Amino acid sequence: MKLKRPFPLFLVFVLFLITIPAKQAAADTSAAIDGNVWWNEVWHNTRDNDYRSPFGAVPLDQTITIRLRTAVNDLTNAALVVYNAEGGTQWLVQSSAESSDATYSYYRFTIPAQTTSRTLYYKFRLQDGGDCDWYVDNHAHNNYDHEDRYENGTGVMVNGKAGDPCSDSADGYGANSFNITVYDQDAYADHLDDWAANAVIYQILPDRFRNGDPTNDDAWPYPDVYGNAILNHTAWNEPVEDARVTNQWSRDFFGGDLQGVMDELDYLQSQGVTAIYFNPIFASPSNHGYDTTDYLNISPRYGNNALFATLNAEAEARGIKIILDGVFNHTGSDSVYFDRYGRWDAVGNPTTATNSSGACENQTSPYNSFYSFLTGSGPCVGRTDGNQNYASWWGYDTLPNLADSVSGNAVRDFVFDVNNNGVNGIDGRLSVIQYWYSQGADGWRFDVADEIPHDFWQQFRTQVKNTEGLDGPLYSEVWFEAIPWLYGDQLDATMNYRYRKAVLGFLIDSTWTDNDNNSDQTMWALSPSQFDYVLGSIREDYPAEAWYAMMNLMDSHDTNRALFVLREQSSDLTAALAKMKMMAALQFTYPGAPTIYFGDEVGVGARDYGGYAAWGAGKSVTGIMQDDPYNRQSYPWADASGSLPAGLPNADLRDTYRILALTRNNYDVLRTGDVTTLLTDDTHNVYAYARTDASAPACAIAIFNRNTSTQNVTLTNLPAACAGTLEDVLNGGADWTVVGGSLTVNNLAGLGSAVLVPAFDNPNTADSISSLPPAAVMTAVTANQVAVNGSTAVSATLTDVAGQPLPAGMTVNFAVISGGGAVGSATAVTDASGTATTTYNAPTSSDVAVIQASITAPDGTVYSDSATVFVAYLATVGNPVTTETGIGPQTMTIPGVLAVTKLGRGEPVVTLAELTNVPNAGASYSPYVDVHLADATNVDALVISVTYTDETNEHLHGLYFYVGDGQWESVFDATRDIIANTVTFTATATSYPALAELTGTPLVVGTVDGEAPTAVSLQTLEPVGQSVLIPLLLILLAAGLGMWLLYNQKADRD
Repeated sequence: MKLKRPFPLFLVFVLFLITIPAKQAAADTSAAIDGNVWWNEVWHNTRDNDYRSPFGAVPLDQTITIRLRTAVNDLTNAALVVYNAEGGTQWLVQSSAESSDATYSYYRFTIPAQTTSRTLYYKFRLQDGGDCDWYVDNHAHNNYDHEDRYENGTGVMVNGKAGDPCSDSADGYGANSFNITVYDQDAYADHLDDWAANAVIYQILPDRFRNGDPTNDDAWPYPDVYGNAILNHTAWNEPVEDARVTNQWSRDFFGGDLQGVMDELDYLQSQGVTAIYFNPIFASPSNHGYDTTDYLNISPRYGNNALFATLNAEAEARGIKIILDGVFNHTGSDSVYFDRYGRWDAVGNPTTATNSSGACENQTSPYNSFYSFLTGSGPCVGRTDGNQNYASWWGYDTLPNLADSVSGNAVRDFVFDVNNNGVNGIDGRLSVIQYWYSQGADGWRFDVADEIPHDFWQQFRTQVKNTEGLDGPLYSEVWFEAIPWLYGDQLDATMNYRYRKAVLGFLIDSTWTDNDNNSDQTMWALSPSQFDYVLGSIREDYPAEAWYAMMNLMDSHDTNRALFVLREQSSDLTAALAKMKMMAALQFTYPGAPTIYFGDEVGVGARDYGGYAAWGAGKSVTGIMQDDPYNRQSYPWADASGSLPAGLPNADLRDTYRILALTRNNYDVLRTGDVTTLLTDDTHNVYAYARTDASAPACAIAIFNRNTSTQNVTLTNLPAACAGTLEDVLNGGADWTVVGGSLTVNNLAGLGSAVLVPAFDNPNTADSISSLPPAAVMTAVTANQVAVNGSTAVSATLTDVAGQPLPAGMTVNFAVISGGGAVGSATAVTDASGTATTTYNAPTSSDVAVIQASITAPDGTVYSDSATVFVAYLATVGNPVTTETGIGPQTMTIPGVLAVTKLGRGEPVVTLAELTNVPNAGASYSPYVDVHLADATNVDALVISVTYTDETNEHLHGLYFYVGDGQWESVFDATRDIIANTVTFTATATSYPALAELTGTPLVVGTVDGEAPTAVSLQTLEPVGQSVLIPLLLILLAAGLGMWLLYNQKADRD
């Protein structure tokens, strides 16, 4: 390199090393047209609106303004060289500056509007007389995978071509261009559902989430996975099989299924989840599903197509969307279409008969054109055309490649109806995409999307979105820069592995290497300023609409668990869990859809739970940390079989995820607002940004103390939208007030985060009180039993997302949802303790009433709780257990007395009570209990188990229920367990008693020969105030019948 004017050599070296140089201070002004370009004064910054406008990706038909700063009066001309523009490379030459001051000259260039999507690349050539030098990006790019620590931003000066300095290039810097994405904004506006940018996505590997139907655990019709015998785990809570030891890959199953997912929809909703991304659910022999057997049928291990439709309907009712995983680069060799092993007929039924339905079986197969067969002998011995070998994905012969290279081919018609005739081109059924949309799917993620031709995705979008109006989000799996797929003519967003690498890089203590991370296997430890720069690199590349809809994941089935990485890069588990909370706070407060890999929220992944290769922790193989299969550990359900290590599931971490998700869902600004960096303090290791929006609430602030010590954090020059008092949802709702555009948060814990949001008026309540969003209701009654026409107070205490009571004046709704009587007022307002109170007025006859209190959050989520009042019971009702059940099986108990399990999709309120001081109680063998079912809709059964205390002749114990009028009847289908000392009965729609009759039904254990509870008279459980006419009439009737019999006997004698 030659120096253009006298300048210390060490400063030249420093200049080359600076990644983001600060704007230069006033300089020597003696530059002139003298064949000597001054380098130190040259400046351009892609992230400064003064130098490039608009920022980031640019819509079609919009001009772009570029500016360059130089030393004043130094140049003959400055040229902006634009590559890949319409019409080829463009040289935009300016022989005079737009403006100058005493120190600098400023050159302005206008890149003409582009009419087709593309990526533009540009550099600057600076000429001073006969000498030319170049200003270029300071990092060389390959086709897609740029280094985010250096991409765009500012650049460096380099020499012109040796011997010909004013030629059209600089030696060795051909790939050092700044880049601009130009995209079709209308394509996003017209064909991307709004929910994508608002989503909280939860990724589920179906076999590993929840076993809701054990009867399908062995539903696969064959006993092996590519020759490896299937291994069904005997317990849910146990580590995955270590295939790196057994060499038995993809063959161990835990039994998770769609029923299990449906059973936990209420859990997911309570965690703020608004979309489920399923790993493949279609028929497949493996436990991961990326080797599809049949695209048009659910794997029998997971259920069936009808169950999927039901699951979707239940999810939709909870505001949860379904994203499916489409694998269209390859199928499995054990598939309907390829059928290497001769296991399937043409429509997917298992068969042992020889046929030619699969392409590997014979070239006459209807699926023959799906694959690329190669000449020579090979495994497809049934083919007689000499082509018995085939192309496969990365050489794995279990994954034959689909032939996607021909525009409009049979694969495309089968997958997305490229011919637009409404069928798949094979058997008259709908094409794959259209079929699953018809069954309720809402969007798609596409496996190895970058390995499928661009024109496949262009045709896909044209047919599915433009022609058919199926506008669910389409996500690519691309680990590096996904720009070429996101111009608006193909897919909508991507799995944002770049964001994962940035966030974990900010949280790790030193550089981390494993078998992931954008192919270079290195995750760099980042300071706050470096982290901010990398986030800017990602934002700058993508269309805004895509950036807001990104799957912002921290791990997946293809990476090591986030907690595993953080634990390996932390001093201990406590620090790693604190970083997990910070990671979640970054996910939920940054643009893009936070995407949670199942189990992350409860702490799966640390080696502390059982060592390496257990409970989600990875394992080192030849010095490289491996993820698969360890990252696919089953979800640690506490009520499942097997045993869990201490610490799992982690409820504290789960609560943090819930707070963040609910906050995001209730604040538009956290989903669609702009983001502005507030602080990058590398000295104290603190990072902060604001989210701002035009509509209220217009500001949220996120602060991250990456230091291990407690610190006070001061933020200055806040956006105008950030004013007044903000509350910290992660730290108990602590208040911090903006004063003069500044805010100080005191005592922010080491490795702690603060998420500050303003209170605001909930649009779904009748009041105008400002508060944080409600998140919980607890209902109680002063008296759980009253006389006819009696009354009792009903109270509801409400808390917000930060766990603090709602302020005074908030409106709460009350209603009697089962039984008679009425509330004194359908609404009441909270007092200073967050409690609202109304009165329940009992009816004129005996009853069991359920009173529900509820409030609707700003995002539309209804929070409720119920309490039960027994009307006119003579017995004493112990503290009832009232439960608003969810969609899945749920067990309620009075410990040591009664257990009731609800089965079925219904979500009724169930009340259990123990009755004492029973008048005229007989020699019962258990406590008297009461079961009340508020609504039997979609309830399959209640399994009622009463614990007895008297073991005398227990083989004769049976269950009795009260039918009224002093009568008890035996429950004939009850079963006894003399080990557990219980008598159990399953109530259904047709049992006796039936579900509909459980409207306050006393039960007790007696004996099958009727000895108990024979002493229980009519008054035993008779409601207060009931007429005594019925028993008197019964007595008179009995007397009359006796007299009639005596009369007839006398008549016979006569």
